[in-house]
Amino acid sequence: MKLVWLVVTGALYLGPGVGSALGQAVDTDSLRRAQRAEIERYHAQAAAAAAVFLDRTRTPAERLAAVREIPGFVEPQQVDGCVAIALNQAEPIAVRVRALQLVGPRVDADTSVAQRVFVIATDTTAPAELRSEAVTQLALASFALPQSFLRPLRAAARDPDIRIRRTALRALAGHGDPPSLDMLAAGLSSPTEALLPPSEAVQLLGLKDPAPFYPLLHRLMLQPPDSATRLVAIQLLGRYGPSRGTIALFLRDSKEAPAVRQAALGALAAGDPRGLPQQVLPVVADEAAPLDLRLRAIKAVEVARTSRDPKVFARAPDEFDRLLERLAERSPSLAVREAARTYLSRTRSAR
Repeated sequence: MKLVWLVVTGALYLGPGVGSALGQAVDTDSLRRAQRAEIERYHAQAAAAAAVFLDRTRTPAERLAAVREIPGFVEPQQVDGCVAIALNQAEPIAVRVRALQLVGPRVDADTSVAQRVFVIATDTTAPAELRSEAVTQLALASFALPQSFLRPLRAAARDPDIRIRRTALRALAGHGDPPSLDMLAAGLSSPTEALLPPSEAVQLLGLKDPAPFYPLLHRLMLQPPDSATRLVAIQLLGRYGPSRGTIALFLRDSKEAPAVRQAALGALAAGDPRGLPQQVLPVVADEAAPLDLRLRAIKAVEVARTSRDPKVFARAPDEFDRLLERLAERSPSLAVREAARTYLSRTRSAR
């Protein structure tokens, strides 16, 4: 059995279901010994790899090959050596990038390492590939680092290279960073200020809390720069009352693309679960509507009612229930009949 250990924590992963079986066969001391042996084996492997990778007399190909199976270094000398390589302009760019990847596990655990990666991320004279990797490592570690480390990410959010901007803005949006979100919103209002394509910017505005941007998203839904932006805006506006009527029209409009109707259904299910049965009623009743859309609508109402209403069996039948009773008996579609019967068995009292 292959043993995989996590470098930062030293935890041993044996695969799903194996832990309980091992617990019956070995005692705690035996398991700890196995863990220590695996950690020691990895340390020896990492040390051998570091000896080659840090040796500048070796060819770049030899150095890169030596660390192919190494996820990261944790020993201080190895980490310091990799940081020195990353900062050394005389080193090949591929080796410098790999050195940054190898110190990644220490960036969120050691602010001194993070500070040195910070230097690379903010060095506008460094190659874009190297800066991109430095920003990536800071972004991955940003939730464990002090808020001050958001500063290089904010600077990277305006980098000329879109790959670097994208990495930085994704991390900043995950933090709900107000200045970064404002920059994204500004780019949606004024395309000349855009940092990312509009559909990506909209996605990031919705990553934590899209509510402050609902009016902007509503406008983009009605007057989108492209179909992808419209789709993402629909998905985020289900909780915005002024948008729901329009979203419901998208759901019911047979001329709309299937992706738009599916997005509308998802938005209404997430944003207005109590009103969902009435909103989807015309689609579920329409035998000419796409089968997949009808089945998803039935399931969405079933999920909304069984997960949110503890008195679901006690309530009086409504128009949606009566429609499902008819469909369960008379729909030409076998799939719809089965979906209707499943809905009724899970939301209505036995008759």
